[in-house]
Amino acid sequence: MNGTNIVGATNAALGFLSAALTNAGTYSVMVSNPGGSVTSSNAVLAVRSPGAPFIRVDGQLVVSSVSNVAVAMVTIESGYSNGVVFYTLDGSTPDFVSPIYSSPVVLTSNAVVRAMGLNVDTFDTAEAPAVSVSILFPVTATTAGGGNVNVNPNQALHLSGSIPSVSATPSAGWTFLHWQGDATGTANPLNLPVTGPKNVSAVFGTTLQTGAIGSGAIELSATNLIPYGTLVRATAIPNSGSYFAQWGSALTGTNSPAWFSVVSTNPVRAVFGTLQAGQAALSVRIVGAGNVSVNPQQQVYAVNDNVTLTATPQDEYYGFNGWSGDASSTTNPLSLTLSSSKVVTANFSLLPPTLGISQQGSSVVLNWPVVYSNYFLLDATALTVATWNTNTSAKTNLGDNITVTMPLTNDQTYFRLVQ
Repeated sequence: MNGTNIVGATNAALGFLSAALTNAGTYSVMVSNPGGSVTSSNAVLAVRSPGAPFIRVDGQLVVSSVSNVAVAMVTIESGYSNGVVFYTLDGSTPDFVSPIYSSPVVLTSNAVVRAMGLNVDTFDTAEAPAVSVSILFPVTATTAGGGNVNVNPNQALHLSGSIPSVSATPSAGWTFLHWQGDATGTANPLNLPVTGPKNVSAVFGTTLQTGAIGSGAIELSATNLIPYGTLVRATAIPNSGSYFAQWGSALTGTNSPAWFSVVSTNPVRAVFGTLQAGQAALSVRIVGAGNVSVNPQQQVYAVNDNVTLTATPQDEYYGFNGWSGDASSTTNPLSLTLSSSKVVTANFSLLPPTLGISQQGSSVVLNWPVVYSNYFLLDATALTVATWNTNTSAKTNLGDNITVTMPLTNDQTYFRLVQ
């Protein structure tokens, strides 16, 4: 009964001289022999007073308690041929001011269902045994890498309203940075209230080290506590009289700049060689979001060789601003003569938004793309000069197109993108 063996109940039949509320429950039969055992499906025995309502969860008659994942549909059937049912969901005693049952009740949180039937013809009443409905939700905790995540208690489903603890343990060389998904912040362990399905992810980061053989330096687009999986740009800059030869450890190849994903604590290493007489080297730096192709791409050039540099912005939200360093120009592509070794920087930046204004009936329509990631947009309301600098609304995503429609009035309206 209810998952517990009944002492002495080994006969082929189980009977009660007088059924009582304590006999209500879920029953099954286990049959065993030397070859093994088998357990029957469940049978529900409901014991109730005459006229008491029937409480079902997802169509199944329930005695005492039941657990469901995410949602449960409760239906209540009157025990009287001409009756109504009053019910509560908080465990309180139902009375004539309680809600009258008229349609299925959908539960997404824990409830104790109590129901009282009323015989409309005689005004007799009868109450059904209370049914406790527990709602369970999945809780998952993951990480892309750099450590481990554990949930305590360690189970797939957790009771609605419970608060499991989620802990993040970094691997050697990594540091826990923060949570993302259905949790934010840096608390570790994290107490996670279960109000629905929860999926949290731990972000770990590491600090990259660099090392060089020969005369030169390595520049990284990010260095301190870089989140696992971040794409980092490495640039090898040889000193005068040297050239970049090859990458080692965290990345391989001979291209510089080079991009790699941070998935280990391996250092970034570079080998620099010595230029011979009549030779020159070309190093390219990148500032902002973009890329540069070099034609021809070589580690070593002959003095006075010509090369072509082509700058390409990352996407339509960025623009190329020009070259700096050993070349000062906005020409793109750029033809460059290597009269000596050179270091050239390509500069990229975000493009400003373009505002479109049109009339639509008695309203004016403003339309523009968001080009600043993680920026905020002012509310589309008439504001005073004193308040427009600080009034902000919901965050918008890079690439979103914003349309604001407002009445044509004499009010002065200010809009601004703020960080």
